[in-house]
Amino acid sequence: MASIPLKKNKNKAGAGKTGSFFSQWGMFFRQFVKHPGMIGSVIPSSATLVDRMLDQVDWRNTRLFVEYGPGVGTFTRSILDRLPADAMLLAIDLNLDFVAYLAQSAP
Repeated sequence: MASIPLKKNKNKAGAGKTGSFFSQWGMFFRQFVKHPGMIGSVIPSSATLVDRMLDQVDWRNTRLFVEYGPGVGTFTRSILDRLPADAMLLAIDLNLDFVAYLAQSAP
């Protein structure tokens, strides 16, 4: 199992960007073809789905958020934007290609 802890970056300018739209989709699709049993969909989740799911979280009282299977970071950026300054995100993924992608694209 591989994991990378992502701390909320205080510098909002460019903090936690997870690559361009096409870069994300390309990586996601390649991994779907390579490991179809590990990936739940052929495309990343929509912004609407991300917002609806994350709107259910009590962010003011969150100190640790664990994201299992961050993939290309579709949820990761929104989680980091919502986390309090003293909270931490722990992103865990079994796919080492996704881990490397996210480590490179999210400071």
